[in-house]
Amino acid sequence: MANESDRSSVSGPTSSVKKRTCDIRPSKTPTKQTHHQPSGSTARRSSSGQAARRAASTALNPYGAGTRSARSKPCPNLGAERSIPVRGLQQHPDDTKGAAHERQLNTSPLRGRGERGVQTHAVLSGARPSDAGPSGGSRSRANISAAGPSGRSPSPGPASQMSRSGPDAGPLRRLPITSGEPSTDPPGSANRRISLYMETELMISARDEQQHGGRDEFDFMRILVENHNHQQAGQHARITMTIFSHPNPPDLDDDKWYLTLSVAQVNGEYPYPLRLSSPIFHIAPDSPWRTQISATWEYLLQHYHVAANPILGSQFDILLAPHYTLHDLRRIASSAIHFEPAIEALLPETRHRHPETQGPRTPGARSNWLDSPSLARQGKSRLQSIAAIEIAPDKETVIRLMTGPKNEADPWSNRSYAWSFLNLFENNMIGFRKPPTSLNANDVLDWAEFLITFIQAAVHFGSGLSLRRFFSDLRGLGSFLAAVPSVAGVNEPSRWQKLWAGKQANAAVEPAPYWGPPWETVDSAERNRVTTRLRNDVNRIRRDGGNVLG
Repeated sequence: MANESDRSSVSGPTSSVKKRTCDIRPSKTPTKQTHHQPSGSTARRSSSGQAARRAASTALNPYGAGTRSARSKPCPNLGAERSIPVRGLQQHPDDTKGAAHERQLNTSPLRGRGERGVQTHAVLSGARPSDAGPSGGSRSRANISAAGPSGRSPSPGPASQMSRSGPDAGPLRRLPITSGEPSTDPPGSANRRISLYMETELMISARDEQQHGGRDEFDFMRILVENHNHQQAGQHARITMTIFSHPNPPDLDDDKWYLTLSVAQVNGEYPYPLRLSSPIFHIAPDSPWRTQISATWEYLLQHYHVAANPILGSQFDILLAPHYTLHDLRRIASSAIHFEPAIEALLPETRHRHPETQGPRTPGARSNWLDSPSLARQGKSRLQSIAAIEIAPDKETVIRLMTGPKNEADPWSNRSYAWSFLNLFENNMIGFRKPPTSLNANDVLDWAEFLITFIQAAVHFGSGLSLRRFFSDLRGLGSFLAAVPSVAGVNEPSRWQKLWAGKQANAAVEPAPYWGPPWETVDSAERNRVTTRLRNDVNRIRRDGGNVLG
């Protein structure tokens, strides 16, 4: 019997969703026969086979509005309310705590079957391919010739396979819109302007000590800024020195870099901990933003030793114009939850766990799933968390699900997540804190390309139903990003593909929960809920053929 705690974990947000019933009984209109009717045992076998197929068609879909057969009657207003209504969990005699919802995912007809009339081809090898459906439909067109016995394609390296996301990629560049999802993209999504903003925490010391020797941090910053602006005069963005902070929120027309003292700065510490903040780069075919980044980093590395700040890292922020809609936020948040194990696998091993606490290496980039008081700590699996996000009635509800209830006493606690949504209240930006500290222009550009493409993919393909077609490991994440059409001057897929270099194709890493000091005060029931969810999620990824590291 499914555990009651699993049911209760989604009963709150789901209870407000109005249930609707679809009549999916076979049509009573007789089908005209153009061939003779078989007799005897042959007829009986044929009749039983037809009955079985009818029974199979009426079983679709457990989510209320997924694929449906050609003989079923459509639901009115099918795409208006449906996200992923969470229905009763399957009963199973050997259910253990926290595992029932995982079985529901793994027994879904959408997992490996496609229905006639609904296009279910995968994008590259990381998407879930469709086997022949009950009506004899064809399998996925994406790399199916190389599929193994399980019907899933072996996962090639991203550098070779993901190049198909270019202009000649044909139908593999985009996922089809499925029944139950909006029939069109969000209004104007193809023409929305993307803007990028970055902050990097660095430890900087001079290569020429004679030029900087004996000076305090303020003189050090002044000399750095003056020399940079003199060298880059008339060509690239200038740097402005500020003592403690730069304009926040930044001006969208601001074309300057800012150099400030880091919040982790200690008087007299050397190398000096400094924060480098970028201009607002507008990502467009005629924008020189990549050249601007390269020029400033070339100057820094030519004249200074640059190292990572051991406490703080990098943050990238993305802004869309027109601003993010509720539709966008649901899909971006759902994609962040679904692909978290794959994103963790892209990080250096030293970024995964703290050697002493075994918690996250960077507490300022905690897991939105494990550490949000509203998701895993309430006993929600990734699937249930996505379901709760998809029925969120407004933007603030999505933000609070991802970052916890508003904490007036400790506002920073709502910001210190891998995906920071609180900047939406101030400047309509979504922040990403997971990347390791960038120490050269290529590091910056590779992770910037990753985030830009991830946001584009999430807005288009990030519904809960579409996400189920992608594995949660590096195979699925690569296919998800490769589904974004490449626009000349905007997208450079080869940059985010470089992040896959040296990684196992099916690698995944679960994040470490952050309990915070003192750990002994953590509620044992909450700890058990999180531990159970982590264990079940590891098993889910492994059932999909992923290799969970760490």
